[in-house]
Amino acid sequence: MGPEDMILEYSDVLTATFTCTAFGGDDAPLAIDWLSQATGFNAISRIDGINADNSTTSSITTLPLSLSDRGSIYTCDVTYESAPGDDNEASATVDIVPATTEDPQNVFIGVGLGRNATFSCSAYGGPTETIPSLEFTWTGPVGINVSIQVTEVVDDIATNTLTLVNVTEDFEGNYSCSVAYSDIQMITYISEIATLSAVRGPLIITEPPIDSVEERGNSVTFYCTAVGNGTLNITWRLSL
Repeated sequence: MGPEDMILEYSDVLTATFTCTAFGGDDAPLAIDWLSQATGFNAISRIDGINADNSTTSSITTLPLSLSDRGSIYTCDVTYESAPGDDNEASATVDIVPATTEDPQNVFIGVGLGRNATFSCSAYGGPTETIPSLEFTWTGPVGINVSIQVTEVVDDIATNTLTLVNVTEDFEGNYSCSVAYSDIQMITYISEIATLSAVRGPLIITEPPIDSVEERGNSVTFYCTAVGNGTLNITWRLSL
């Protein structure tokens, strides 16, 4: 069993662990060597052992990785100790993607009157002065085609805000953002899904009635203002 490909979310101290297991027979000791094209390849630790079924397992943990290690290939080379020329190899690739720090949240909105809906997605890919810029891509229903995107960076955290303009029922559905380093677009981080629910009707009371204290015999006036689509009917009820 060879090492498995790894996609790691960026962090300031980032390492990867690879494991390789091989079986060459009950009485055939194996030697496992690790190779990599990564610059300055080395390992923090290496653990080798013989399993109950006489297979041999070797695990390595890399030194802290940087963005220059994206796409690096790590190979375990297995040979018989008695016949080092007879070998077998298995390889794995390590890739690094930006880490999302804030996923978009669900939005519930009443349609009509030119209302807009907003989603935000934040990610961290390392100190901004030393990394490629982050690029955000949103997927969703038709609303994605009539939108405005703005990206701001504060304390190395990039936040992209998607504004959907003049929301209708056609905008309903699931939205998510993907984040990638601008120099490599093949590997991206995909956020959690957020749902937009667009509903017709008087959903928003912009000015609710407020409590009033009056002397007995005086009249009292209450106000209620609501925003909705079309003509609204406001009904008052008295609770004693």
